[in-house]
Amino acid sequence: MAKFLYGTGIIDGQDEVTYQFLKDGRSISMKVHSVPMEKFGGLNTQYPVLVPDINYFNIDLSGIRLALLRKYDAVYVDFDSYPDLPDLQEQFENIVDIVRDSRVQNLVIDFRDNHGGNFYVGLALSSCIKNLDQFDWRNGIYVMIDEGTQSAAMSNAAQYQQILNTNLVGTPTGADPNIASETNRFKLKNSKRDKHCQALLSLYSISYRCALP
Repeated sequence: MAKFLYGTGIIDGQDEVTYQFLKDGRSISMKVHSVPMEKFGGLNTQYPVLVPDINYFNIDLSGIRLALLRKYDAVYVDFDSYPDLPDLQEQFENIVDIVRDSRVQNLVIDFRDNHGGNFYVGLALSSCIKNLDQFDWRNGIYVMIDEGTQSAAMSNAAQYQQILNTNLVGTPTGADPNIASETNRFKLKNSKRDKHCQALLSLYSISYRCALP
């Protein structure tokens, strides 16, 4: 954030900055050019998620996609956002058929950059797959998380660790498991960046925490 660094006196100009690193006892300098705010505001998310090219099944379900990763003997579930519960229930049989026919032993559920929704949709998905006996339930179930895993997604990820014996992989979630929260997003007028406001509910008060990307 060049303007912020310049305004606080950390850097001398807004166009470029020279960073200095110390590695193995050697000083390394690197000159970095700033990114125009218009380009920065065009980013879809501040939580980049790297996913290889995958051919997804057509299950006609908003927010949840399935793919086979034959190389890893796994089913990959991209849980990007929460669909309506009735829509998920309509796809239960389809999901089970796809997973069972794949005969794979590993399951990966990706909650990265999922800002939450209906907690019970996550419960319904777990009930849909927990009776499949083909998986390696001791070592083959993984849930991916990052800073964008918030609200119900954080809660479902923690719950899956208990009811599905999952291994959590990634970085700490962007939500506190001991606080009920509701994350909302809106777009800033000038930069067009998304802003996140999270309602924090404690025993005695309700406060709001807003963070700029």
